[in-house]
Amino acid sequence: MITIYLLSWLQAYWFSKPLTQQPLQIGDKAPSIEVIAATGDTISLAKLRGNMVLIDFWASWNQPSRQHNLSTLKLFERYRALSLRKKIKFIVIQVSLDTKPDLFDAAVRKDNLYWRNHICDFKGWRGDLVSAYKIQRIPANFLIDTAGVLVAKDVWESALDKALQPYMQ
Repeated sequence: MITIYLLSWLQAYWFSKPLTQQPLQIGDKAPSIEVIAATGDTISLAKLRGNMVLIDFWASWNQPSRQHNLSTLKLFERYRALSLRKKIKFIVIQVSLDTKPDLFDAAVRKDNLYWRNHICDFKGWRGDLVSAYKIQRIPANFLIDTAGVLVAKDVWESALDKALQPYMQ
């Protein structure tokens, strides 16, 4: 009897959700963000309109993510200098999939990620932004233009720099 009930529940659960999530595509409007950052500040994607925003999904335990942190930091510093002279800024929002606050804090410090926009709800793969952005692997990132439209995804280093240049020059 329990086996039949369990199978019925699993079948209802399994078929109530899509088997695969359609990933976000270039040209899609970016899903909205309105969350509290690790600093206590409210981060709102709508309030950042008019700027170039990189949303970067990572975790302290993911070595490729940590390596990309270094290249993101270099680009952030490069475009930060340009941003001081222009209206358009390059803003990085990092969303961590960490579940342990001490590991998250240590990684932010060790990688020298000094921008203020760090989000970590400590829910790992069950976080709201992970779901909204349909994240299935990390590292993952999304470059959002001044109008809130996705213009590049999963780009790092020179590819990210190339995607940013038309907006930041």
